[in-house]
Amino acid sequence: MLVRQIDGGESVLLLVGLGPHGLPKKIFDIGQHHLDITEKGLSLETCTAMGIIPAVLSSINRKV
Repeated sequence: MLVRQIDGGESVLLLVGLGPHGLPKKIFDIGQHHLDITEKGLSLETCTAMGIIPAVLSSINRKV
């Protein structure tokens, strides 16, 4: 789980946004894991996604 990795001191790279079509498939396929912060496949504006990611991860951390 992403939160456990971060809590364990592991570095992670989160790519956010990149336009209305998301990440190019070539880049998307490189990632071992993919995080859908909405859990519903919804598209968010980049600034909204960047703002909500820490809040959601913090919330998950409290449940772990």
